[in-house]
Amino acid sequence: MAAPAYRNISGVHLISSRGSTEVAPLYSDVRLLPYLNHSFWFLPNVAACHSMKNLLEEQQNVFWNDYDVIVAAGAGAGIGLDALPPVRKAIGSGHDTKTITLSCGKLTTGVTVPQWSSILMLRNLKSPETYFRPRSGCSRLGPL
Repeated sequence: MAAPAYRNISGVHLISSRGSTEVAPLYSDVRLLPYLNHSFWFLPNVAACHSMKNLLEEQQNVFWNDYDVIVAAGAGAGIGLDALPPVRKAIGSGHDTKTITLSCGKLTTGVTVPQWSSILMLRNLKSPETYFRPRSGCSRLGPL
C-alpha cells in the first residue's frame, strides 16, 4: 500500500489514504463556496480540535478569517446538548455569518443544525455508523 498523499488546499492539508494526490478541492472551488458557509469538521480527538482552531486562526491563514471557529469538544464545550447553544449563537440566522464547528463526537447524535451544509471527515472511521451519524445532523446534505 502506498504512503498517504497530501495536498495543501486553502491552508488545510487534506490526506488521501488511497495514495492519490487528487483530492476534492472543496474550499478552493469558488462554485462551492456559497454552500460552505457553515460546516462541521469531524476530527479524531479533543486535542486535534483545539489544534485545528489554532491553525485556522493563525494570522497568515487569511482565507479562514471570515469564519468563526467553534470547538464543540472536551469538557469546556459542555455535556450533551450543552454544546449546541454556542454553535447556534455563532451561526445566528446563517445568512450573514460563516462558521466551522470542530468536534470529535459531540453534536453527532440527535442534533440537527439546518445551516450545516457540509461535513469534513478528518479522521479514520471504523464503522459506517460513525459516518452516517453526523451526516444526519446536516439537513441539506446531498451529492455535490
